[in-house]
Amino acid sequence: MYSIKKCEDIDIEQFIFKLPKKFNNKYISSVLLDDKTSFIQLKDVRTLSGFYNTEGKYKIDIILDDENYYNFFMNLEMLCIHRVHQHYPKWFGVDSDSETLDSSFISFLKLKGMETILTLPIELDDDEFECEVYNSKKQRVSCNSVKQNDIISLIIRFNGIQFYRNKFATYWSISQIKINEEKEKEPENIGLGKLEKNIYHFIES
Repeated sequence: MYSIKKCEDIDIEQFIFKLPKKFNNKYISSVLLDDKTSFIQLKDVRTLSGFYNTEGKYKIDIILDDENYYNFFMNLEMLCIHRVHQHYPKWFGVDSDSETLDSSFISFLKLKGMETILTLPIELDDDEFECEVYNSKKQRVSCNSVKQNDIISLIIRFNGIQFYRNKFATYWSISQIKINEEKEKEPENIGLGKLEKNIYHFIES
């Protein structure tokens, strides 16, 4: 079972983290929300990059200029760190000091100039992108349609916490992306406007 919720409607304290299990070369502490797999919707965010490949892995960068989104991801990362501090001895049978755990965390958030960027991985299955991309008319389109500076909405899956080579991080997957049409901006009023012709504009007393 799964649930899709708007980011702003989620109480992160309700996430339940499970005992880590080995998956490929990683250990994954999966997470449930209301006993369901959690899918999170973000609306009208700008991608700084579109899809790009670095070191053989595909990613996308999202600008978190919405304060609610910024707080959500920042607080969720802090929650994951806290849960690892809390459960590490029980999960792995060894103690680890706080400084070591803090330095082992890899954040998906970074600053670029004055903007906070969220980097999300794009998963592959048999060399095919796992996420689906739609246009504003709800039509399926190529993943290559996502371009730099596009306004998009996303449904992402929060898989939990992943542990790999003495490091740990949040574990995300993108399920769907919608490319939104940008609304035309009203022309900026710079004081040079003219009255519309052939219309009587006088204010009569």
